[in-house]
Amino acid sequence: MGTIKKNAISVSELVTIVSNVKCCQFCQLSYGTPIEAMNKKLIGGKGNRFYGHVSSITSMSGVQINANYENAVNNRLPKGDGNGEKFVAESLPWGEWLVPNKVITHKGKYYIRLYVTKSVKKETSFYFDGERTDENIKDEIRESKPSNRQAEVGIEVEDMVKPFTICADNISSITLSGVTYNVTKF
Repeated sequence: MGTIKKNAISVSELVTIVSNVKCCQFCQLSYGTPIEAMNKKLIGGKGNRFYGHVSSITSMSGVQINANYENAVNNRLPKGDGNGEKFVAESLPWGEWLVPNKVITHKGKYYIRLYVTKSVKKETSFYFDGERTDENIKDEIRESKPSNRQAEVGIEVEDMVKPFTICADNISSITLSGVTYNVTKF
């Protein structure tokens, strides 16, 4: 099945489209990480030579949308250990669910909840003061830590469920069910 293009949807239309996704499915998306957000990820903070200068654009495919975090973790629990322990998800550490498993609201913004899978393909381009750079900035970015709670119930790091939440304002395109939506900032 070919991909259908639909141009010029707004962020609020994106939130509506994501809110109406009926089942867990794979998607692909492109998004930008602005300088302010990159600053929070840099090792050494303000002392890092890239602080205040670097942004990025990332394209990902093989990302899941509309997955239930608690169910996904329980499906990855080791089998046959006999303790029958179940993982119980805690409430969000910030924001509120507008649409459970899909959309979070926080301080007047919308965030889309996705899950990174083992099969994800990710390509990131970095920009220094707006110009694309080939400099190895990845080594300057703090790696996210694995989930202590998932480790406590016996899930190995490579098998952990990896939630990924992105501000809807930063998404430039998303492909769902073969339809590509290009998000514009009106």
